[in-house]
Amino acid sequence: SRAALPLLALSRAVALTAASALDGATVQAGQKDAAWQRVGADLRVDGAVSEAQVARVADALGVDAAASFLTTPNVHLALSTESVIVTMLAVDGRYSTVLHALPKIPGLAQPSPTDALGRLASATAPAGRLPGVVGAELAGKLRSQDVTMSVGDHDIPLRVVGTAGAGPDGYIGGPFIYVDLASLSQELSRQVKADSLLVVGDGARRAVADAGISHATIQTRAGWIRSW
Repeated sequence: SRAALPLLALSRAVALTAASALDGATVQAGQKDAAWQRVGADLRVDGAVSEAQVARVADALGVDAAASFLTTPNVHLALSTESVIVTMLAVDGRYSTVLHALPKIPGLAQPSPTDALGRLASATAPAGRLPGVVGAELAGKLRSQDVTMSVGDHDIPLRVVGTAGAGPDGYIGGPFIYVDLASLSQELSRQVKADSLLVVGDGARRAVADAGISHATIQTRAGWIRSW
C-alpha cells in the first residue's frame, strides 16, 4: 500500500548504509593485512646495511624490534631423494625478535612454536656442517637432517636443526631455508652483508634516518596503504 512505501524506503536505506559500512570496514581491514604481508614490518629497507646500523636502529627510541638478513634466491638444495630450488635467508641474531613483534596475520612470517630461528645463532651441528632451519614447505620433503646447499660455487653441508613457521612470501618467493648470517660468513671465509632490514615500531622511519641509511629503497606500511 502507499502508506508502507516510506517505511520500505527507510528500511532499504538503512540496509544499504549498513552494507556499505561493512564493505568499507572489510576492505580497510584487508588493506591493513596486505600491507603487513607486502612490507613485512612497519618499515623495510632493501639495500646493504651494516651491523652497526642495524644495532643503532634496534636500540632507537620507538623501535620495538629490528633485524637484518641476506636474501639469496635460486639456491639448489640437495635432499636425499631430490633437488629443489629454494631461497636462502641468512638472518642475524635479532630476526626472531621481529617475528615475535609482528601481528598474527595469515601469510605473514611467523616464528615456529619451538622458536627454531631464535636458537639458530647458538645451534650446534656436527663438524663440517652448518646449522639450518627449513620452512614448512620443505619440512615434509626431508628424509634426513643432513642436506647440501649449493650457493654459487660453494657446496655447503647443512644439518637441519628445526622448522620455521610461515615465511616472508608476501614479498620474497619461497620455499625458504634459514642460516645464521655470521655463521655463513665463517663458512664462506668472507664477510657476508645483509641486504634487507625489517623494523617494527612507531619510531621506525626516524631510527632509519638517524642511522644514516639513505642509499636504499625504503618501504613503509603506511606508504603502501596510501599507494593502494
